[in-house]
Amino acid sequence: MEENKPAGLAIASMVLGIVSVLCCCFPFPGIIGLILGIVALVKVNEGTGGGKGMAIAGVVLNSISTLYAIFFIINFIITGMIPTDAFESMVDDMMLLPTLFIK
Repeated sequence: MEENKPAGLAIASMVLGIVSVLCCCFPFPGIIGLILGIVALVKVNEGTGGGKGMAIAGVVLNSISTLYAIFFIINFIITGMIPTDAFESMVDDMMLLPTLFIK
């Protein structure tokens, strides 16, 4: 019977992979999860860690979401449609609303 080996890094990598797929515009959870997944796979190969399947799933999900986030950011930079500019113009428009009602 095999002993249960700690799989905390693999679990964390998979959870961050799921989160980063859901929030694919931000690369930070994907990068952290990718690092955790690689470390978990190294520990599994050394025999000191468990959760190989979860670590692989975490690496795959985090890789996909990180690549998509990088593509998303580069696309916005190239097209000049940086979300912060759109947000600032929306706030400026909202600040003008009270002036419409004051005569």
